[in-house]
Amino acid sequence: MDFIKATEDIVSDYPEDLEARAFLAWSIWNAKKDGVPMVSRETVDALLRQIFAREPKHPAHHYVIHLWDDDKPARAVSSAAQCGQAAPAIAHMWHMPGHTFSKVNRLDDAEWQQEAATRVDHAYMIGTQIIPDQIHNYAHNTEWLIRTLNQLGHARKAAELAKNLI
Repeated sequence: MDFIKATEDIVSDYPEDLEARAFLAWSIWNAKKDGVPMVSRETVDALLRQIFAREPKHPAHHYVIHLWDDDKPARAVSSAAQCGQAAPAIAHMWHMPGHTFSKVNRLDDAEWQQEAATRVDHAYMIGTQIIPDQIHNYAHNTEWLIRTLNQLGHARKAAELAKNLI
């Protein structure tokens, strides 16, 4: 709670600082891992909307997805549609919308997002000369794409991708 209060003080002292607002939204959401209950998702969402009013392509769309992912994923659809474009070189920013789209049964969109995540991962591996097990979420990103392909009835493509992952 002290950390959240200190972050609120920064927002109060620097009201034009969008990054302070984004960090406050993240801090409130992330505090649950330390046992601090999130009293109001609506409050965090409103804080994020203030950011998007001034910077529509802000990477905080990622926070909206996490905010609503386990409760009301439909609330994150708009952010899911903008998340990857907000930080195109980060695979996770393409991957997370796939969670939202899967949960609202927009599987074609989920597949597209997961493929985008794997393309970003592949580009990173080529550019840095590293292998898949050296990327934190590579297996998770690819597994989610395989799962989505199966749900869409593309079992052969899913199996090929699974073999490639192995």
